[in-house]
Amino acid sequence: ESFPPNFCSANFLTCFMLALLPAASEFDDEAECAANHFAQVIRYENKGESLSEQPLCVRNDNTLIPVIHRGFIMSEEQFAMFEANLAKHGLAVITSREHHTLLAYFPLQHHLIATETSRFRSVELPVTTLADGLTHADVRERCLPVCEQIVAEGDWRFVVLKDFVKSEKSTLEHFDRFLRAPTEDASDLAERCADLALLRAEKDRLYRGIVLKEGVPLAQYPSTRCAVSGYQGALPFVLNEWRLWIIREDSDYRIMTASPNSFQIPEMVDPVPEEMQQFALQVARRIGHPYITFDVAETEDTIEEDQIRWIVLEIGDGASAGPASGQDMDEHWKQLRLIS
Repeated sequence: ESFPPNFCSANFLTCFMLALLPAASEFDDEAECAANHFAQVIRYENKGESLSEQPLCVRNDNTLIPVIHRGFIMSEEQFAMFEANLAKHGLAVITSREHHTLLAYFPLQHHLIATETSRFRSVELPVTTLADGLTHADVRERCLPVCEQIVAEGDWRFVVLKDFVKSEKSTLEHFDRFLRAPTEDASDLAERCADLALLRAEKDRLYRGIVLKEGVPLAQYPSTRCAVSGYQGALPFVLNEWRLWIIREDSDYRIMTASPNSFQIPEMVDPVPEEMQQFALQVARRIGHPYITFDVAETEDTIEEDQIRWIVLEIGDGASAGPASGQDMDEHWKQLRLIS
């Protein structure tokens, strides 16, 4: 059962289903889309402490009203606070705390996708919410043994560095330093781990520790196949990454939509293979959460070592996954009404 014990049946309250979004301006357009399909749209601030309005649907038996939520990524501590604040208003999101942590933290989900993704190592760091007292030297020392293992194995082509939840690619410099880290020098790799940890900590966005993922070369298409006209010719290439949005409807799972997730023109690149789509549905059924994303990408065909042409990048909670460029979010919210 995906819902907590005091959670109303989603089917029982289908006609009263509420939508919940942050008050931040980034979600204004989505709020308008949600209002076209939900009985009430509520905006919130301060992790659910304050609501724009009280829910129209109330219960007198201490059960919580289910809401469909879309918002920002949260740490497990932030989500627990969010959950508690909503409960004070008689509300509960459809994401359980266990599902939130599983779908947010890559090392916890890897076993579910291991056959279709690459290897990884991880290093947990002794950090609080604000990463108080974290030092560059401490992170480097903790990461060095894992970096030495990777170098000793000798067959990691490059490493993608991230924290347990997110990568850092806000600048081209960050992209080069953290998303294509070389594997010849353990000391250099540990230095990059420490740089990443401190950078994320300064933003108050360091989630639990550092993940070192085995890098896999991805297929590169000419930038003329980019859907954003301003980038055509300006970029050296465009990748073929897709986000599969999966929901549970009538006790089974289906792919609600497959969204091109790297600005590619869908008609000019290979689509996600049926085998990969079926794998995504199998994993969704195994997890049991009603709203999941599956990020997949086409790998580079010319690399003989690649045994698969497509790879799973990560899975996530649909509630905190961003839409692709140009994605029809009105249709998205229309489909979210069907979650069961």
